[in-house]
Amino acid sequence: YPPLLEAEGLEAALSSARRTIAIPVDITAERIGRYDRFVEESVYFCVLGVIAEAVDAGATRVTITLHGGTDAVRFCVDADSAVGRLVAVEDRIDALDGLLTVTSEPAGITIRGELPARARTLESA
Repeated sequence: YPPLLEAEGLEAALSSARRTIAIPVDITAERIGRYDRFVEESVYFCVLGVIAEAVDAGATRVTITLHGGTDAVRFCVDADSAVGRLVAVEDRIDALDGLLTVTSEPAGITIRGELPARARTLESA
């Protein structure tokens, strides 16, 4: 678990992580506050998982959009390449009863995810 994610949240952690990515990554964040640890962790690792797949598929640019609210946290990753199967991303989203959509176009791919702002604990599952 990245210390910066725990200390400062999603926007700061993803901004820091983009320095380790070999292609340009633009990040836009709107109303991103602090969320349950499982939610922040899932969004963080989902976004990085999508980026890793896109880079492996030959992407030359990635755009991340984060949008927060009281009911849900949403992310969108746009890349100018295709991606393979996103099993780990799908599993993380499913574990928290979230939604994931993938839209492929000739110019690239858009992956949108939405997670409830509060994680359902395993005990209440």
